[in-house]
Parts: sequence; structure tokens; C-alpha cells
Amino acid sequence: MNAVNDKEFSKRSIQNIMDIFISPEVRRRRNAGELPKPLDLLAAQVILFPDERKSLVRINWEVRAIEKVKYKSGITKKKGDKIYDNEIEGIEDVKLGPGDDPDCGHIFLYRLGGGIFLYFDFRRDNALATQHVERAREFHHVTDYSLRKGNLAAFVDNAFSAAELSAKAVLLVMYDYKPSLRVKAKHAAIHARYNRFANLGNVMPEYKKTFNSLSELPEAARYLKRPLSITEEEAYRMLDVVGKMIEDAKSRIR
Repeated sequence: MNAVNDKEFSKRSIQNIMDIFISPEVRRRRNAGELPKPLDLLAAQVILFPDERKSLVRINWEVRAIEKVKYKSGITKKKGDKIYDNEIEGIEDVKLGPGDDPDCGHIFLYRLGGGIFLYFDFRRDNALATQHVERAREFHHVTDYSLRKGNLAAFVDNAFSAAELSAKAVLLVMYDYKPSLRVKAKHAAIHARYNRFANLGNVMPEYKKTFNSLSELPEAARYLKRPLSITEEEAYRMLDVVGKMIEDAKSRIR
């Protein structure tokens, strides 16, 4: 998701990744006789699984990734040609390698030109998030039909479902990811976490406002615990905002 260019931030980020993931794995494998001493660290990769599995750390020759590189001036290549470090000016993008689960997040470090290139993409559960977005679109289509027919209770129920599915899709792929969100999250948990996420300025304020408003309406629309009070003008505004929430969620998925 990010190739880090700011020198000070990059230095701190690399040190944190080394401390948390790579150095402990290097020590463990050295003690087990699986890595040479000293180790010439050329590249490293951390695979972040979308479930409770421990992160997988790859060292040097174990790394497998698809890199989009920028060549130095005058260097051209054809498909299948070998690429050497001294021909590369920089790395523009990194994707998971063949055989890796596309729902994993990953971190990539590569020693290049006297420095270290860092790339990270913490987004996980991209396939599951995509399914949530597609289902949100289904509810949104029904919402539009219900509103045109004047069925406000059906509008509210479907609009809330579409908004909640969009909110969950965003949470699934974001940095504060928790595996429990995949299958166990209840309405209140999704609502609370999306609000925290929104309060940090990560989504448009109107998304949070509309989701909160819709969260309060099902007890009137579906459960008839109180009269349903919503104007047609408010409903059309919500319809528009929920549509934007769906597209926002889609744009965040890898």
C-alpha cells in the first residue's frame, strides 16, 4: 500500500519492523542452525495472515514477490531478461508472489543502492471485503426501488444493511484489523469500530452521520417499537450517501 520515501519515517519504520518481526526470527533460526552467522541480509518479507496464524517471515532467497521497478536512464528490458540491482533506480510497487494468499497483508524490505527499500500493505481479507461490497450493492439496489415505491420501512432496513456491510468491508482491510471481525462481529461492534475509525478522519463525516442515523431506525422500521419518522428528502440524501460509502469501501480493497 505504501512505498516509504521520507528518510526519517522510513528509518523508524524499518527499525520497528526489524525489532518486531525480522530480528526475532533471525535469532531463532540462527540458534537452530538454519541461518549462517553472520547473515548478509539482502531482503526480507513478512506475510500477515487474515486469521490467527502467526506471521510468516522470509529471509533472502525465500522471498517471493512481484516488483514493479523503475530503471535507470538508458536501461531497457524485454520480457524474460535478467534484471540487476545496478540497473534499478527504484521500486514502485510490490505484490504478493505466486502461491501466496491474496487475502494476506505483507511487508517487503530490499537492500538497494546502499539503502533499504520498504514497502508495506497491511490490507487483509480483500476477497471477503469484496463480497461485503457486492452484497451491499444488492441491498442498495433494493433500497432505491423501495424508496421510489414509497416503502420507507423497507428502505430503512435495506439502507442500514448496505451501510453496515460497507462499513465492515472498510474495517476488514484496514490497519486495525482483528480476525474476530471476520465472523463474530455484532452490530454494536461494527458500529463502535467504524465510529472510532471515522473520528480519526479516515472517512467523510457524512458517512459516519448517515450510518449512525440508520442504526437508530430499524427498531421503528422493522420492530415497530416507535413510529417511523423520516422524510422523503432525508431518505434520498441517505440513499446517495450510502452509495458513496459503497464506492469508498470498494476503493480501499486491493
